[in-house]
Amino acid sequence: MHLESASHLLAEMSTEPRDQGICAFMRIILCDDQTVIRKRLEMLLRLQADIEVVGSAENGAEAVRMAEQLQPDLVLMDLKMPGMNGI
Repeated sequence: MHLESASHLLAEMSTEPRDQGICAFMRIILCDDQTVIRKRLEMLLRLQADIEVVGSAENGAEAVRMAEQLQPDLVLMDLKMPGMNGI
């Protein structure tokens, strides 16, 4: 995903929880070999009240280790990376 696409999608998301009766909190690990993209996406996600970024990895192997340890709800991973890709 390009940084502009991610920024556009997150800009459309409200900073308020979607369901006012129940706050659905999502724990996310980010994985991208491009540091600038990963850090920018992390910054944008941290603006969301119902999202917690619990980890940030720069390669697939690191993301797998983090996922096993942290048990996130979602791993947002780049598909094209050296070594282990996002698939």
